[in-house]
Amino acid sequence: MDRTIRHCAGFQGLLNIGYSIPLPVEVGGWQTHFASGNLHPEMVHGTPWAEKPGGPWNDASDVHNGKDWSPYKYRLKLLFWPWRARMAPGWRMMIVPNLWEWHTEWQAFSGAPKSNYHVNPEGTGLGSHSNWDIPLDTNYNYYNLETVLAVHREHVIPAGTVTFWLIPIYEP
Repeated sequence: MDRTIRHCAGFQGLLNIGYSIPLPVEVGGWQTHFASGNLHPEMVHGTPWAEKPGGPWNDASDVHNGKDWSPYKYRLKLLFWPWRARMAPGWRMMIVPNLWEWHTEWQAFSGAPKSNYHVNPEGTGLGSHSNWDIPLDTNYNYYNLETVLAVHREHVIPAGTVTFWLIPIYEP
């Protein structure tokens, strides 16, 4: 009999809330236009994602100009999704890891930013690399869709993987 946690009614109910977006490209290794490697593992000091392997490390995929540039097991990637969420007042966006995916090779981090946290003077951007032609309507709450992943230096997350869920929450 195949009875795992995936048969639990509460666990199955997770599939009915929020939204998910599969990765459009693979993520790992060097940065791409979609996933930037500008975050440092020491930003999560004391966690498994800031560990260094014991002993010398010189993986060919990590060699840049003949030198190993990162002694950490994981790389932190900031993913810039090309959309923003527009929500009615009182609603907020919470980002959580995909609770149906369990990996030691990568971890998605949670977040719940404040809305409209950094509107540029033209009213077309919220403090990320993305700006839009249509200005923000201040009667709504807006959120950049940005996520952070820790990816093991020897792993690549395949395109199509769902790494996070967007869950609207009411917070008047």
